Amino acid sequence: MTQLLASHIAGFRLARIILLLLIPIGYFGFEVSMQTARELQLARSNRSGMTLMDLTFRTMQDYAEGLNADREKKLLGEYGPGLAVAAGVGNEYDQFAKALAEDPPMPKEVLQKATALMGAVGGGVAMNDAGNREANTLADLAGFSAPKILTSYAALRDNAQASMADATMLKMKQTDLAYTASTLEFMSRELGTSTVQARAVSADPFFYSRLLQTTWWLTFEAAHFRAQLFDTTTDSATAVGKLNAGIDEDARKWFDTLDQTWTDIRARMNIIADGRARELNNWIYRTLAIALGATVLGIGTAVSMFRHTLRELDQVEHSRRAAIAARAEAERSTAELAVLNDGMGRINKEMSANLQALRAAQDQVVKKTRMEQMGQLTATIAHELRNPLGAVRTSAFLLERKTKGKDLGIEGQLQRINNGVTRCDAIITQLLDFSRSKQIVTNAQDFDHWLEQTVGEEAQRLPASVSIACNLGLGGMHVPFDASRLQRAIGNLLSNASEALVGDGDGSKRHGTGEPTITVSTRLAGEFISIEITDNGPGIKPDDMRRIREPLYTTKSFGTGLGLPAVEQIIVQHGGTLHIASEYGHGATFTIQLPAQQQIEQVA
Repeated sequence: MTQLLASHIAGFRLARIILLLLIPIGYFGFEVSMQTARELQLARSNRSGMTLMDLTFRTMQDYAEGLNADREKKLLGEYGPGLAVAAGVGNEYDQFAKALAEDPPMPKEVLQKATALMGAVGGGVAMNDAGNREANTLADLAGFSAPKILTSYAALRDNAQASMADATMLKMKQTDLAYTASTLEFMSRELGTSTVQARAVSADPFFYSRLLQTTWWLTFEAAHFRAQLFDTTTDSATAVGKLNAGIDEDARKWFDTLDQTWTDIRARMNIIADGRARELNNWIYRTLAIALGATVLGIGTAVSMFRHTLRELDQVEHSRRAAIAARAEAERSTAELAVLNDGMGRINKEMSANLQALRAAQDQVVKKTRMEQMGQLTATIAHELRNPLGAVRTSAFLLERKTKGKDLGIEGQLQRINNGVTRCDAIITQLLDFSRSKQIVTNAQDFDHWLEQTVGEEAQRLPASVSIACNLGLGGMHVPFDASRLQRAIGNLLSNASEALVGDGDGSKRHGTGEPTITVSTRLAGEFISIEITDNGPGIKPDDMRRIREPLYTTKSFGTGLGLPAVEQIIVQHGGTLHIASEYGHGATFTIQLPAQQQIEQVA
């Protein structure tokens, strides 16, 4: 009876100790979770605000220069609302979007609304790191100084041009121009002063060397504009004329300098944001370690006290029952240890599986982010290259017309220029196909009839030595698909097959194929239609087969390595799949499976 009562008392004491330990541990864990959630929300808002500021400033630059801002408007329309909500500037963004949506947009109105939006972000989530003076100063530069300088310069340029057209109001407008030039100089000096302040508190002051040089140049040029307008030795027409000439002469350098200034500010803000993210992760790890240590210490203390109570009970017991009690205790301990070991083994297995899943998820996120960045980069590069290529093509065409029939001996060089431009244009098309993510537009039509016409058109672009055979088995079946996008995919696969058969099309059969043939066939496979493109070429090596779907991987002496990934992207957008089968030395088969009914993946 005494032993039973003592055991109950010991159990109650142990339960009370564990309960007392769980209360602060639970409270501590709750506070840690809430703090972590708040910090992560701040970090996401900060990132969203910075991205929205970058898109907005790029749009302002295009409107200030009088350029086409379709690309920036598209990106803002796609990502802007979500970024604005995350950054807490929904009202300002709505006003900005409304100004952009006007037909036609008014550049002055767009710049004003964009400046208000930049100021709201700069004074909001971009400055939520209250303990970092450098970050707050850069947020002020990005949200206020840089947009004000851009809008002031655009206003000075436009007003100066308008003043020259109205001689009767020239004197009055010279005063307005002087005020605008003074504002531009003041904001430029403010930008330089803030840059010096940011460098003074920065852990990397050398980063600001180039930024200081650009701010000094902006201040000097703005002061020069103001001095021209306040020059009492010249009349108003001469002063405004000199101002117009100076603006026209340095316009390109002004916009390039502002772009470089913005790029440097954004780069430093990204560095600070990355450092803050690392600090947040380190803080989470430290907190978890402290919580785990406190838990282990509390449980160890409770177990120690419980064992001490058991030892006191053993001393009360009679020597005859001491051995029995000790043996029973040993057996119970062994069973509990076995159960504990089994439990620990399961926990270790679960932790290992969870860690592997986490690594896989992290790798997938990193890969997706890199692919999105690469897609944006390739689209920008392709867009910028296509204009000069068009100029080269036009120049070559004019040279060919002017020299035709004059026997100057440059026909071969002109042909090589045309061939080079055609090849570059094909590479740009691959880049655009790979980076394009707009939603496809489907239309149901006779698939076999369309495919026969498409193959016939593409065959005109292939070497004459390659034969193409069609075995179409859908029997007039109508299938929903995007004809233009799917034609690019079919043409790319036919071109790849041709190159595998006869090389670069000069008639040489470098792989020894006696009768180079490409076979295109269709059939119905359940709920899908199957399009097979088969060649009797050399096939695909096993090492190449493992990497053939990777972007930028190619076995050609030229090319981007984006042709097949672009094809697969188009097929996935249709809700289909691409299968590749090849035995090295015995040709290759590319099989496209598309849904026979409307099951298209909706891609924004």
